[in-house]
Amino acid sequence: MLKTLFSLMLFVSMLQATTVTPSKNVFQEGESLSFSLTGMSGDTTDWIGIYPEGASNDWGNVQAFKWTRWNAPKTSGTITLDALPLGNYEVRAF
Repeated sequence: MLKTLFSLMLFVSMLQATTVTPSKNVFQEGESLSFSLTGMSGDTTDWIGIYPEGASNDWGNVQAFKWTRWNAPKTSGTITLDALPLGNYEVRAF
């Protein structure tokens, strides 16, 4: 059975550390993706994106994204995204 593998890539500002933790490192085909986030800025423009492993941050490379929008100034929570095609991906917080 093929699996989707996620590696974790963090973008950290100089003022605060952001942590994105997948609920697990390998998701099954068709399985929703769940991540815990801490240290977000709390802005309504915070979001996470799923990119192919090693891809640049260009918008054209985003495979899935979701605004966090947790009623600012909340800075942590859990995000769930729909399943992706099989492949190796990175989750990035912005």
